[in-house]
Amino acid sequence: MKLHRTALFALVTGATLLAVSGCGKSAAPTAANTPLDQAPPAAPTNVHGTYVSSIWQDHLQWDASSSSNTASYEIWYYASAPGANDVGTLVNTVGSSVTDVALAPVPSDCVEYYRVRARDASGGEGAFSQTATVSRHNADQGAVGGGGTGGGSTRRIDD
Repeated sequence: MKLHRTALFALVTGATLLAVSGCGKSAAPTAANTPLDQAPPAAPTNVHGTYVSSIWQDHLQWDASSSSNTASYEIWYYASAPGANDVGTLVNTVGSSVTDVALAPVPSDCVEYYRVRARDASGGEGAFSQTATVSRHNADQGAVGGGGTGGGSTRRIDD
């Protein structure tokens, strides 16, 4: 029985010494739970439409958000030039590596308006990009083929 009390005393003493061994040091204390970055991602920039005449296909492109916490992009469509508080239609969500989407064909030449917004992994919404005024081209001018504009990842907006 004495052996058990001695072992228990040694165990308690050792644990106490470990618990207080950091006391008195001049290092600044650290928080047990450092909060995660709660800032929403920055808006993507340079949103614009392009036309790939070799395959008769319109694209929407943008420069990636400068935020490292960007997980995806939302692409919003507007029938007319949106005001600051206008609500558009969410037409697609793409991964953070996608900065070029092929737009769905249109039956006649027209003008459409788009904004892109970055989201983080927890669903936090960044600000909308500037509005891109996109001149669309009649898809019946030729067969829409595969391919893209090169570099980076391209997705069709109606996928």
